[in-house]
Amino acid sequence: MDYTKILTVLLNASFTAALVTWLLNYRDNKRKAHVSEITSQRIKWAEEVKGQIAEFITFIECNGNGKTKVEIVKIMTLLELNLNPLNDEFDDEYVDKMNELYKSLLKGDDISSQFVQFKDLSKRMVKIEWDGVKLESEKGKPTKEERNKLRRKWLI
Repeated sequence: MDYTKILTVLLNASFTAALVTWLLNYRDNKRKAHVSEITSQRIKWAEEVKGQIAEFITFIECNGNGKTKVEIVKIMTLLELNLNPLNDEFDDEYVDKMNELYKSLLKGDDISSQFVQFKDLSKRMVKIEWDGVKLESEKGKPTKEERNKLRRKWLI
């Protein structure tokens, strides 16, 4: 047998294997980088939302003292924009409860039970988002069913 032919076949096979490996690694690394960037942005977004929720809750805890009406309306508007209630039933409910709580405070109503429920809902929302970030970092973008499963877990 001719060693040149054997060497040519081996070099072609090695080159093909190396090229396929490189292409697969490139695709996988590109996907991982994309998921990592999205996850990083979601973490930043979640931190912003947590800060806005904390400001709103602090405002309510202080019976409306410490912030002007403009400042608190700005916080509420930022929360509403960040939560995107147009596409999400849960976010829509959250924004409604936040608005009801604020209006009740302005009227001078007793908001103690309403406030406790809102704080609990806030904690659950943050937990759902955190679990979503963890899921996304492990598997990529969660399916609608996976997101609904997280919500059922923390909202029931």
